[in-house]
Amino acid sequence: MGIFDHIIKRLHRSDTANKVSPVCHRLCYNLFNNEHIIATDLDALIDEIIASNDAGIETFQLSLANKHQPPRRHEQILDMLGAMKSPAPSPHAEKTIIALIACFLNGPQGLLAAKATEYLARYGAAATDLLLNALQHEHGRSRSHAARALANCDDKRITARLISALQDDDARVRSDVAESLGKLADPLAIEALIHALSDSNWLVRDSASVALAGFSDEIDQFSLLLQHENHQIRASAVGIIQRLKHQQVLPLLIAALDDPHPDVQRQAVEALSLFHKAIIPLLQHYHQSDIVLRQHIASACNKIGINRVATQLSNHEINIRIAVIHILAQLGCTGLLPLLADAWQHENNAEARTQIIIAIAQLTASAGENSPDSAITTLIQATKSSDQNIVYHARKALQSLPHPLAEQFMQPALQASEIAINCPSCLQTLQLKPPLTDKKWSCPHCHLSFSIHNGVGDVLMVTPLTATVQGATLPKQSAAWFEILQIKPDANVTTIKRSFRKLLKQYHPDKVDALGTEFKLLAEEKTRLLTWALRSGLKQRVK
Repeated sequence: MGIFDHIIKRLHRSDTANKVSPVCHRLCYNLFNNEHIIATDLDALIDEIIASNDAGIETFQLSLANKHQPPRRHEQILDMLGAMKSPAPSPHAEKTIIALIACFLNGPQGLLAAKATEYLARYGAAATDLLLNALQHEHGRSRSHAARALANCDDKRITARLISALQDDDARVRSDVAESLGKLADPLAIEALIHALSDSNWLVRDSASVALAGFSDEIDQFSLLLQHENHQIRASAVGIIQRLKHQQVLPLLIAALDDPHPDVQRQAVEALSLFHKAIIPLLQHYHQSDIVLRQHIASACNKIGINRVATQLSNHEINIRIAVIHILAQLGCTGLLPLLADAWQHENNAEARTQIIIAIAQLTASAGENSPDSAITTLIQATKSSDQNIVYHARKALQSLPHPLAEQFMQPALQASEIAINCPSCLQTLQLKPPLTDKKWSCPHCHLSFSIHNGVGDVLMVTPLTATVQGATLPKQSAAWFEILQIKPDANVTTIKRSFRKLLKQYHPDKVDALGTEFKLLAEEKTRLLTWALRSGLKQRVK
C-alpha cells in the first residue's frame, strides 16, 4: 500500500475525510514522492488547503510522518516554505504557511525542528503561540531559536515564559533567553536576570550582565550588588555598571578595586581601562596588588594611553611615580627612555632614583645600540652616585650595552682591572687582563705556557702547560719540598696538589693586599716557595 492509499485510509476514519479534496491528496503525494520537487505543486497545495478551510493540513502532516521519506526531501520542502515569506503572501496564506512549517516541529529530526523554529521567528507575533510552545521542545536548538524570536513579539505572556526558561538544562538556551529578556526590557525580569549572574556557565552570566545593562535607571540596585556575598555576582555587577552611561559609574568601579576577590578586582581594572580619569586610582592600587593584578593594571594603562601614564612621573605621590616607572619597564616602552632620563635628573627620592636606573637598564638592554644618548649619559652619571645599589645596576647595564658611549666609558675601567699573577716557573709578577680562564698564557720572561682556572673559593690556580722551561731560575731552599708542603716524602700526586692548593689559599699575595708592604713581601716569598715545592714534588713523581 502506497503513501497515498495510507493517507486516504487514515483520513477515512477522521472528521476531515469529507473536507479534503482528492486534489489535495494528490498534491501531497506528488510533493513528497516525486524525485524533483516542483515549487508550483507547493503553491497549488497551499491554495487547495486555503480552499478547504485548512482541512488539508492534516494530510500534509501525515505525509510528513512517513518514515520512508528521505530526510533531504523534507528539508527541501521546509526551505521552500521558509522562502515564501518574501514577497509577503496574503494574511490567510501566511496563516497556512505558518501551520505547515509548524508541522516540522514535532518531527523526529532535531535539525529540521530547529530550522522550522527559525523560519517561524520571521513571522513574529503571528507565530507567538507556536514559539512559546517551542520553548518546551525536546531539541535545544529549537528552544534557542524560539527564545531569540520571542524578543520581537509583543505579548504579556512572553516575559513570564522566558523567566521560566532561564532554568533550562542547556546553557545556550539560557544565554539566548537572558539576551531576549534584555531586549524586552521588562522590569519584571530584573530579579531573574540578577539570579542568572551566578549561573555556572560564563556565557549565561555575560548575557545576563548585558541584559541588565539595558536597565540604566536601576543603577542604585546594581551598586548594591557590589556588596553581594557571591563574588561572581559582584564581578558581573562590575560588568553591568561598566556598560551604564551614568556619571556615578567611575566611583563605583574605583570602589570595586578594593574587593577582596581577585576576579572582581580584575573585572574592575578591565572596566576602568575605558576611562582616562582612572589613571590615578589604578596607579595608586598598583603597589597593593599581586603580580597578576599588576600585569592587568599595566595593560589597562596601556589601553588608556601610555603617554598619559608617563606624565605622572612628576606626580607628588612617590608610590604613583614608582608605579609609573615599573609599568614603563614592564611594557618595554623604550621610546620613553628620554622621559625616564629626565625624571632621574629631577628625582629626589632614593628609592625612586634606584627604580629609574633599573628601568633604564632594562629598557636600554632591549634597545641596544638604538638607545638614546640621554639614557646612556644617565647611566654613566649614576656610576658616580653615593648609593652603591644605583652604582651596581648602572655599571652592570653599561658593561653589556653595545652602545658607543657605554663602550667608551667602560674601556678605561677594563684597562684598570688587570690582575697580578705570578709565573709558576720564574715567579715573575705578570699583569693580566680578564678574562683569565679558558685561555692560554705565556710568560714573557721564561716563555712558560700556562693556563688559569678557578680553584677553591676565589683562588685562581695556575697550571703549567710545558714540562720544562728554558731559562727558568729556581730559588735555593733550606727545606725540602715535602716539608714546605707539610706532607710526607712519599705522598702521591693528588696529595701534593691538594696540600699546595690549601697552603696557597692561605698565603697568596691577593689575600694580604690590604695589609702593609712587609706582609705582601712575605706572602710573595711564601708563594714562591710553595710553587717551587709543587714543581719539585711533581718532578720527583715523574722520575
